[in-house]
Amino acid sequence: MSESVELLDAVAIVGSYLRSNETVSELTGERVSHKSPEEEDRDEPFVRITQLDAANETGTREVEHLASYYLQIDCYAGVGNRYAEAFDLAAVVRAALVALPGVDLEDAVATDVGFASMPSQPDTDMKPARERVILDAEIYLHPKP
Repeated sequence: MSESVELLDAVAIVGSYLRSNETVSELTGERVSHKSPEEEDRDEPFVRITQLDAANETGTREVEHLASYYLQIDCYAGVGNRYAEAFDLAAVVRAALVALPGVDLEDAVATDVGFASMPSQPDTDMKPARERVILDAEIYLHPKP
C-alpha cells in the first residue's frame, strides 16, 4: 500500500518567501501573488506566480516526497512602464530564489532552484501593454520531516 501523497502549495510557499524577502519587498511591497493586483493597484511593480507543473522526483511511483515545481514568475514594471524596472525586479527575484535552498521555510524544505528561461515579453492583455520579464523557475521542494 502506498503512502499518501503530500503535494505542497509551491505558489503560496514561494509567494510568502518573496514577500518576506527585504530586497524584493522594497520593490513590490505585498504585491506578490498568484494573480495580478486590481487595476487601481498596479501603479507599483508587482510579481505574479503561476504553477505550470509539478513532477515527482522521488524516483518511485509508490511514494511522492520530493517534487519539482515548475513556476512562471512574471515581474511587472510599475505605471512608468519601463523595461529596466521590470528587468531589475526580475534580477532581484532571481537572486532571492537562488538563496531559497538555504532558507528555513515554515512547511517545506527547498533543495534546489534552477531557471529554464528569462524572456522579456510585454503583457499585451493589459491596457496599455505592461513591460514584464518572465522567470521560468524549477524549484525542488519536499515537506518538512
